[in-house]
Formats: sequence, C-alpha cells, structure tokens
Amino acid sequence: MTLEEIFDIEAMNQAEIHLFRQGMFFRAFEKSCVALQRVAKYQILKKRAVGLGVEYIYSGFPCSVLEKVIGKRRFTFVEQDHVIVEAVGVGDEELARRKRETMFSVGLQNSAKPVAGSMLEPIAGLAAASCAKIEPAESQEARAEIVTEAESEVMSKQKTLMEMIRRFDVENADGQACRMLLGMIKSAL
Repeated sequence: MTLEEIFDIEAMNQAEIHLFRQGMFFRAFEKSCVALQRVAKYQILKKRAVGLGVEYIYSGFPCSVLEKVIGKRRFTFVEQDHVIVEAVGVGDEELARRKRETMFSVGLQNSAKPVAGSMLEPIAGLAAASCAKIEPAESQEARAEIVTEAESEVMSKQKTLMEMIRRFDVENADGQACRMLLGMIKSAL
C-alpha cells in the first residue's frame, strides 16, 4: 500500500488504529500513530514525504508482538498487511499538536550509545579517545562495556537482517514487497 493510500485511510479515520505491515514491522501513521501511542508507549517519529509534499508522523513495532500490543481490543485483518484495531478517536487538533511537538527523525539521532560499524563510528572513536585522557580507569571500563553492548546489538541486528533476507521469497514477491524489504534494510543500516 502506498503512503498516499495510507493518508487517504487516515483522513477518514474516526476511532481506529490502522496498522500496516512493512517488512517485519507493523506501522501506524498519523491519527493511528497517536492512538497507538496511547495504548503502547512507542516513540513517535516524523518524516517528510517529498513526492507528496507532506510531513507525517508514524510509529511501529515488530510483527511478532502484535498480539501483545493489541491486548484484548477487537481487531480485524482487512488484508494480510492491514489490521484495524478498535481504539479511542484522535481529533485533528490533537494530531496537529503531536506533529508540531515531534522532531524529524534522522538516522541515529536518538541513539544514546555510539554504534559500532556506523558512519558515526570515527566520531565516536575520537570522542572516546579524547575522554580517555581525563576519565579514571573505572569510567574507561564502563565505556568499553557500553561499546561492547553496542557491538553485540549491531551483530544481532545483522543476523536478523541476514535471516530476513534468506527467508524472503524474491521469486514470488511483488514490487511493493521488494521495496519494503529494501527500505527496511536501508533503515537498519
């Protein structure tokens, strides 16, 4: 489903959470995103759809936790990639306020730890080297543990991506599914 189609659905949304499957994630956009944030405190992100000339907010979670997120709410699978969950409505004013409050998401801006293997690694390395001159040994050990945790997190994500790529049925997939897979890989890198 295209963003334009999703925005059309959201424009008519009165009191539901529309979840759209994109790769291994379910995503909620606009009013559904705000309603989802009431139910499960997932971070709201903001992007600009350049081709459409609009800014939008969205949130998401792994498909594997759908039942946990939905809880005991009534839901309907409209299609395999579209789920509608019963929720309390979100007004246009609340949506506009949340859009104003949400900053644009850019790469790793919300990351608290340096991530090994990223484009920021040389900068993080310089920062760690400059801090090492003034930090006590205990602090240096703590920093090493954080970097080790970040490296293992990156390796875990790499394994997940590799498994997802292996399981993807490229011969029977349509163009949209391939674009979603590439988009997910791109966002993970």
